[in-house]
Amino acid sequence: MRERVADDVRSEQKVWAKRDSLEFFQTHRQKPADMYPSERFFLPEILPSVNSVLDIGCAAGGFSQIMKSFNPDVVYTGVDVTPEFIEIASRKFPESRFILGDGIHFQTPPNSFQLVYSTGILHLNSRWRDIVRSAYEQAERWLLCDFRLTAGPSVAGTMRVEFDGQTSDAVLPYFVVNIQEMLKFLESLWPAATLIRARGYYHAAAGTAVLPLSRVLMAFFLIEKGSVGNANTRLELDLPSDEEESK
Repeated sequence: MRERVADDVRSEQKVWAKRDSLEFFQTHRQKPADMYPSERFFLPEILPSVNSVLDIGCAAGGFSQIMKSFNPDVVYTGVDVTPEFIEIASRKFPESRFILGDGIHFQTPPNSFQLVYSTGILHLNSRWRDIVRSAYEQAERWLLCDFRLTAGPSVAGTMRVEFDGQTSDAVLPYFVVNIQEMLKFLESLWPAATLIRARGYYHAAAGTAVLPLSRVLMAFFLIEKGSVGNANTRLELDLPSDEEESK
């Protein structure tokens, strides 16, 4: 199955089709031990209670196995903008479904997946707001995704992609968003969320990132979708204090 892929997204994200990237994701990010600390905040808690998941930015499909380790019965669908990844994932994990797409345009109707998940891509994509809106529309119950945040003004930097110590010449954008600006954006999703939970920690940005910040807030958000007419969004934010950013 193939969704529409916007030309600007295809062009911006073409770095992932390079050989080093394709090789890296076939041998990494395959098992629970490969999860980053932030990915453990909510995913193991939520997965046992859902029967379907959409993974936006699935790369070579390794997270299909990670998710099934927490819930063997979950029906996994992965979407990625890189055709080579979709071919690899479909061949390697035939029990799951993989779709070529940009994370913005979907043929499936709203509320098609109980959980929509996206990690490691939104801060590197100029269309991140559009991806979040589309992901939220596709979600029936939860949207789980990560961002790079700051207590100060939002920042748009750049990052060279690195795999196993080898740095590519290709450059991606790197977005660090003000915390309050991010909350305002998430609260604007429709229908309004019932609950927005967040956990995070300050950490140095990627070594190849060019930013006017030494540390960024690595934050995961679990958003419980509300129903039409919902007017109240509860916030549960477990985020470090502003002082932690400068340490």
